[in-house]
Amino acid sequence: MWRTCRFKRCKFKTCRFKTCRFKWCKFKTCRFKTCRFKWCKFKTCRFKTCRFKLCKFKLCRFKLCKFKTCRFKLCRFKLD
Repeated sequence: MWRTCRFKRCKFKTCRFKTCRFKWCKFKTCRFKTCRFKWCKFKTCRFKTCRFKLCKFKLCRFKLCKFKTCRFKLCRFKLD
C-alpha cells in the first residue's frame, strides 16, 4: 500500500498500490483504487495487467477517467 508517492515525471497524490514494481514509470501488474494525479485526474479506476512506459498504456480499462497529454495503445475509454 502506497500513500503520497513522488515520481520524476509522474506526480501522484494519495495513491494506493498493490504489488507494484516501478523503474522509471514502468508498471507491471498494478491495481489502482481511488488515485488522484496532478495532470491526470483519475476517479475510481481499476487496472489489470498494465505496463507503462513514459505515459504509454497497453491493455488498460478505464472508467470515468479524464486524460490530458497521454498516449494509449489498445485502450477502452468511457469519458465524461
